[in-house]
Amino acid sequence: MKKFLVAGVTVLLLSSCANNSLYYWGGYEDQLYEYHKDKPPSELIETMEEIKVRSEAQEKPLPPSFFAHLGLLYQKSGQTQKFKELLREEKALYPEGTSFVDFLLRRGG
Repeated sequence: MKKFLVAGVTVLLLSSCANNSLYYWGGYEDQLYEYHKDKPPSELIETMEEIKVRSEAQEKPLPPSFFAHLGLLYQKSGQTQKFKELLREEKALYPEGTSFVDFLLRRGG
């Protein structure tokens, strides 16, 4: 009986660690795929904004490139100011991408 209890506790502990990602992905990968299928930016923006809300509710950060990608969607829909704002947020959160973000800002802003 003690062996079953130890095995059960071990399984529970291991399963609780199975999806312990550092970031909240919440379908972001699917949105990248949809972007390449030429879906309208407005649909993708709406879904990505929902992902942002869910990540805040779970108190987990969004992955690198999320804000840059969302910014590019806003730019594509003609919202240049929102594009710049989101790229600055990407740069602040993930300074290792500064060169690329600066390139995007020069090119698109």
